[in-house]
Amino acid sequence: MTDTCESRKTTGRHKPLPEFARPPVVEVAVSVQFDAPVLDGPLISLRWGQVRDRFPLREETSPLTSAIETFGGPQEPRIEIQFSGTSPTQRFLMLSNSKTKLLQIQKDLFGYSWRKLQPQHEYPRYEKIRSDFEYELADFQTFLFAEELGTLSPVQCEVTYVNVILPGGDVWSGHSELGRVIPSAIPRLTEGFLPPPEQTRYASQYVISSEGDVPQGRLYVSVEPTHHIPDKMPMYLMKLTFRGAPQGDGTDGIIKAMNLGHEWIVQGFATLTSSEMHRVWRRTN
Repeated sequence: MTDTCESRKTTGRHKPLPEFARPPVVEVAVSVQFDAPVLDGPLISLRWGQVRDRFPLREETSPLTSAIETFGGPQEPRIEIQFSGTSPTQRFLMLSNSKTKLLQIQKDLFGYSWRKLQPQHEYPRYEKIRSDFEYELADFQTFLFAEELGTLSPVQCEVTYVNVILPGGDVWSGHSELGRVIPSAIPRLTEGFLPPPEQTRYASQYVISSEGDVPQGRLYVSVEPTHHIPDKMPMYLMKLTFRGAPQGDGTDGIIKAMNLGHEWIVQGFATLTSSEMHRVWRRTN
């Protein structure tokens, strides 16, 4: 099931965000994309050498494709031309010993993530993740200054939450029951021919607008059926992503955008998921 694009306005928050004692979150990633400076592999390797005390492990993977949010018309993907004999600068992942914390840097992106890799790993909450990101971003900007690379020119901020939703209590047990997790995913059929679906996917996106109807960004939501690897138990992977422009200059503008994204992700998660699952996750407010 896919929802069409819908607009909502940003307003000042007057009450605490929903909280869960046992949230199903397994990953939180925050990042900022920038136009300048443009980094290459040797510079990123140099940066890793400076943070190896905190992130001693390193991996390389393919770069993330630029996806800048635009409004008022179709979104055009950014097309980059690579000359013969050259290869795109990789995305460098710099990991803590436990691999639960990581920096990711590519030529036009800086990000920080927390991941739950073992059942005993506790979600540290957004405020801690944001604080760690601010520290690493400030240190990264000091590196840019020392290398005479100029100041960071941010163009977009992103916040992503990944949730693993397992069968809980007697709420749901198979992939034909997504409506018990996401009530709006219950199909409304005009005829009685079809049986219950074998499995259902869900996707929706929302435009976030200010009180003056100025678009601030988008919230993307997807729910995919999959299986828990150790025991092949059915589960859903729910991903919520905010993308939007900085809400002002400098680091403050980046953090304000991320706070807006976090608010929409948490409120969106609580709005989309069922009250029965809220009890499983022990909602506290």
